[in-house]
Amino acid sequence: MRSPLTFSWNGPTSPKGFSADRRRVTCLGGRARDPARPGRLSIVGLVLAAGSGTRFGAAQNKLLAPWRGRSLIEHVLATVVLARQAGLLGDVVVVHLPAVLRIGELAVAADCDAVMVTRERPAISESIKAGFVALEAMHDLRGVTGALLMLGDQPRLSVEAIRAVVGRAGESIGALVRPRYSAALEVPGHPVLLGRALWKLVSQTDGDSGLDRIVADGGLAWDRVEVAGANPDVDTAADLAGLDDEHPFR
Repeated sequence: MRSPLTFSWNGPTSPKGFSADRRRVTCLGGRARDPARPGRLSIVGLVLAAGSGTRFGAAQNKLLAPWRGRSLIEHVLATVVLARQAGLLGDVVVVHLPAVLRIGELAVAADCDAVMVTRERPAISESIKAGFVALEAMHDLRGVTGALLMLGDQPRLSVEAIRAVVGRAGESIGALVRPRYSAALEVPGHPVLLGRALWKLVSQTDGDSGLDRIVADGGLAWDRVEVAGANPDVDTAADLAGLDDEHPFR
């Protein structure tokens, strides 16, 4: 059984330094890295579940809000489990808030690594950096060609979407892939895949802009793969109520 991992930041949007943070992550918990054991699969995963969810307006964290018999984050984790069973993903890290320990418990139950970002309202860039530092600290990534970034507030995430994105990336370490959903053609799709050669972009992220600005500023472009349906974010209670709409962006 994996143990939850605590991760802390030195500044508002930047880690103290990847090498120092790797040592901190390793000593605070999680599975020990076996240098003799290469990564099991070429794509690792990162679930971003550390948002404050203030727009949702409920007393509980929005990721624990129920939909179709289980919480939003449980839907995402169930899809992660299926994707791993299908051989699409290897090790997965879930980044969450210390105030929402239940998310960490659910992550561990799904055989993922749970990483806490100790700032009360971390920016998206902090969550991404924390996840990548944990991946590199806890796992032997030899043979890993890319990382799939998934959002914890997208309970309609499907194995089919993961398969399409991973399949388009192939074994390319320079892959930069995201889905283009047929019911949401103008909405930037998730999950996104970042090839190993482009992980250096993570250190350039800042605030809540994520990777999109860095990709654009670097003269790069997402390779979009067509996927049926939609995979909407749940930011508000109205979004949750509309999840069962066949075309939620209509």
